[in-house]
Amino acid sequence: MKKITVLVDLYYLKAAVAGIGSYIRELEASCKDHGSDHIKYIFTHDINKLVGKAIFLNSNNKIIRWIFQIRYLIYKQIKLPLKILFSKADFVICPDYIAPLITFNAKRVTVLHDSLFWDYKKNYSVLWRKYFITLINLGINSRTQIITTSNYSKKNLIKILGSDKSISYVYQSFNFHKTSSSNYITPKNYLLHIGSFEKRKDLITLVKAFRLVDDSNLKLVLAGAQIINGNSEVLDEIKTFIFQNKLEGKVILAGYVSKDEASVLYKNARIYVFPSLDEGFG
Repeated sequence: MKKITVLVDLYYLKAAVAGIGSYIRELEASCKDHGSDHIKYIFTHDINKLVGKAIFLNSNNKIIRWIFQIRYLIYKQIKLPLKILFSKADFVICPDYIAPLITFNAKRVTVLHDSLFWDYKKNYSVLWRKYFITLINLGINSRTQIITTSNYSKKNLIKILGSDKSISYVYQSFNFHKTSSSNYITPKNYLLHIGSFEKRKDLITLVKAFRLVDDSNLKLVLAGAQIINGNSEVLDEIKTFIFQNKLEGKVILAGYVSKDEASVLYKNARIYVFPSLDEGFG
C-alpha cells in the first residue's frame, strides 16, 4: 500500500514567538510521535535550526519586518510550491493562516487559528491587514481543508468565508505528565498572566485592577512577548501606569519565557488571571 505523503510547513517559526510558534512545535512533535504507518511526514525545515530565531516580526525596525514579509511572500508562493512538487506531496499542512496559490496535486490543510484579523481591524495597520488577508484568501480554494481551534472560531470563520468552505475544529491539548526541570525563580506569592502584549489581551485593565488589591505581599507577573510587530504601545502604557502609581516591584514584567519557565510560573502561581477580550478558542 502506497503511503500518503504529507508536507508540513515549519517556516513561520522564524517569526512566531507566541501561540502559533507553540502550535507549530507541537504539530511537528505530534507528527513524529503519533504518526501513522500509512503516512509519510516530510518537514520543510529542521525545527532545531528555527527555534529561537524568531526576531523578525517583533523587531523595532520596520525595514527588518518588511524584509521578512518579502522573504515570506517569496517562500510561500515560489519555494514552498517547489517543495510540494519535488516531494510529490499528497497534502500540505500550513499552520500559519497562509497556503500557496499553487500546490499542484497536493490538497491544502490550512490552519486559521481565529478570526481576529477580520474582527479587530483597529489592531492592525490598514495596509498590512489588507495584504495579509489577501494572502489568506489566495491560499483557499475548493480543495482546501481549513482547521481552526474551536467551534467558536469555526462559526466566526463561516460568517466571514462562507458556508461553502470546508472548516473543522480541533481542540488543543496539553501534556498530562510533563514536569519542568527549570530552575526559574518565581516570587513567593503572585498572580500570573502569560501572553503577548496585544491590545485585545486587555492587560492594562488587569494592572489597574491589581492596584486596588489590598495585599502588600501579593505581586502580579506579566510574562510574554512585549513588542508585537514592532508595536510597543501596550508595554509603554503599562510601564507608564506602573510608574505613576508606584507599582515598581509589585508588577513584574518578565518578558518572553521558555516553555519550561512558563511551566514553573503556572505551577507556583496563586491564581492565573485571564482578562482577554477575545481568543480563538472562545
